[in-house]
Amino acid sequence: MTFLNNLKIQAKSKIFLAKYSKAYIESLILGCDNNESWANNKLLTMQRDTVYCHDEFIAISTDFYKNRAKNDDSYALYKLGAIYYKDDINKAQLYLEGSANLGNISAMKELAYRYDEPCNEYSTYGFGVDLNKRDYWLNKALDLNDSEAMHYVAKLIMDGQDTFKRDINLGLELLDKSIASGYLKAYFTKGEYYNQIVFSNDIEQFKKENYERRLKAIEAYENAVNYGNDWEKQSNAALEIGLIYGNDFIYGKEKNQYISDANKALYWLLIASYFGNDSAEEYIEKITRNTSQYISNDQKLAYLNQFRQKYAKPFYCNVCNKTYFFDKNADITECPICFLNSKGIYY
Repeated sequence: MTFLNNLKIQAKSKIFLAKYSKAYIESLILGCDNNESWANNKLLTMQRDTVYCHDEFIAISTDFYKNRAKNDDSYALYKLGAIYYKDDINKAQLYLEGSANLGNISAMKELAYRYDEPCNEYSTYGFGVDLNKRDYWLNKALDLNDSEAMHYVAKLIMDGQDTFKRDINLGLELLDKSIASGYLKAYFTKGEYYNQIVFSNDIEQFKKENYERRLKAIEAYENAVNYGNDWEKQSNAALEIGLIYGNDFIYGKEKNQYISDANKALYWLLIASYFGNDSAEEYIEKITRNTSQYISNDQKLAYLNQFRQKYAKPFYCNVCNKTYFFDKNADITECPICFLNSKGIYY
């Protein structure tokens, strides 16, 4: 059986290379590395081809990056680290460290993240927990003012994890610096922090403090929706705003320390559903059932158009005569009937 499988793999490899030359594949790899849309789209087309051979593609990619790595190309070393991780962790570590030592920030962060995860049958990502190495590479990335590293360290500080002493003010300061440097996912993290309940023996203080925290959470989540560049985070942020406004109605409680507004809850839950959040419709039904309030079809259409204009990118296919809407950051050049981008959503 193994012999027959090897023959099949060899045959598929020959067919693949007969249709796509090594030079052509290398040009796609280079184009993708430079984030050129034509290369990304051609690569997707090739990977959907019935003759596509993943093993051959990886072999060509490996040779391509090894040749570039001979000239101390930090990005090539970084890519080799990613390629070798599944088959040879030691090589992956060497390549990533080589890349990081040449100043590649992505490699520094990758090393930090992987040294924060175990390496066992339950974890296929980590190099094994080594907090000294994790902190070393995080600090290297921080020294270069990397916004993603700021966000990662901010979460560690706010949680008081491992080697980091808990310091909420410092963590929030780092989150703000991360946002100012362009890492907009930090808005969502900020919303998560303020959306946590703070307990107090003084009931009035409890209500006041948690009310104020919810206001700050809403502000952060709204920023995550309006200025974010991550479709999933935007979806979850809209859902959380809807739940802050609607929790009392969803669970049939009396109004408490939270902010209760059925109309605003329905609006944000509807926005979350337009982002593709599957949980939103269930909450909309519960609020409608418990309050007798609902959004009319005209309102839904108005909100949908508002959503499309503000958050989505339209793509019109003149073959099927239909318009699809995608994450504004998605690079769409073909009809989603043929290939629906993972970030896509259509109506």
